[in-house]
Amino acid sequence: MKKLIIIKEPVFKSAAHLFWGYSFDELRAFLAKNEMELEDEYKGSLGLTFCNLDNSGVNYHSIWLKSSEWTLKTQAIFAHELAHLIFDIYKTKGIEIHEEDSNETYCYLYEYYFYHFCVHIQKLVDREQKKPKRKIIANVKKQV
Repeated sequence: MKKLIIIKEPVFKSAAHLFWGYSFDELRAFLAKNEMELEDEYKGSLGLTFCNLDNSGVNYHSIWLKSSEWTLKTQAIFAHELAHLIFDIYKTKGIEIHEEDSNETYCYLYEYYFYHFCVHIQKLVDREQKKPKRKIIANVKKQV
């Protein structure tokens, strides 16, 4: 299962994309349509955060998760990549990181995106679990 999830955040007017379950080559093809490139060095990654400008000058803050299974490992990779995404938003919005001043802003953005992405992911997982399992019927010839 693959899905592109887009979340818009109102306070900082930021937006983020989650490419869920896309293969590396599918992600690269999607980005190429928007004249964005993805380096070969990331091909073996399980997750990735990137920020690109499209042709109109809009920043795309994105996370890619190779797996579409919501396992503990995938959740850990998601949490790691989400932290990078928040730092990328800080950078493009011109927000400086100061230990004493930035904690609440960082935590707000992290919580906002974490919650909203997880709501969408959980719906996908729930839908996938409700799908009827296909029966595999072997083609067996009777011995005469």
